Amino acid sequence: MTSRLDELADAANRALRAKNMAAVAQLEAERALGQYIAETAADTNPDTKARLRVLGIDRHRITAARKLAAVPDEQLSLFCSNTMAAGKEITNQGALKLLPRAAKPEATGPAAYAAPPIDTEIARRYGLDLGEHLAELLANSIENGLARLTNDNQRAVWMQYIGVNQDGSYTSPMSFDAIGTRYGWSRPTAAALYYRASHYVRGQIASDAYAQIRTLLS
Repeated sequence: MTSRLDELADAANRALRAKNMAAVAQLEAERALGQYIAETAADTNPDTKARLRVLGIDRHRITAARKLAAVPDEQLSLFCSNTMAAGKEITNQGALKLLPRAAKPEATGPAAYAAPPIDTEIARRYGLDLGEHLAELLANSIENGLARLTNDNQRAVWMQYIGVNQDGSYTSPMSFDAIGTRYGWSRPTAAALYYRASHYVRGQIASDAYAQIRTLLS
């Protein structure tokens, strides 16, 4: 029994190492792509953007590639080696967390809440957990939805109710009562602002999912 257990554990560890080696290769390729796009502004040229879509590179992947290219080489190398040594899986989301965080603004009003970086854990806090194969799509869609919100109050309430800081880190979620007290609103007002933001974010998720389906079927 012990021999069989050792055999299975060894096979699982070897599979994880192989997966991580592939993940490192993908990170390096995505970083090279992001660096090229950043240096040539390829994502601002309509013809080049159309060519990227044909090649399977959508705007979410372009954004992620450019962010990965901004991660310092030394930090990424250390992240990969430490992750593999700990027997964990290397992911793009983990690498993106190495990006320097902007200093938190001193202002505490709703206007101080710009759209934060979103990861899969925040997507799960929002009640969306459809499996790892959709996790990155969900995170990108939420981030895009928040970035496009033109109402600062709605964005601020969404972030505080879900429990996410300006820099994308986690914090304790606030109730509608606490949010209303903070800004001098009634509880129904705080709740209405959240649900309007939530409606917009979920609309962005639906739009991105439809675009993904069209890409897969084309």
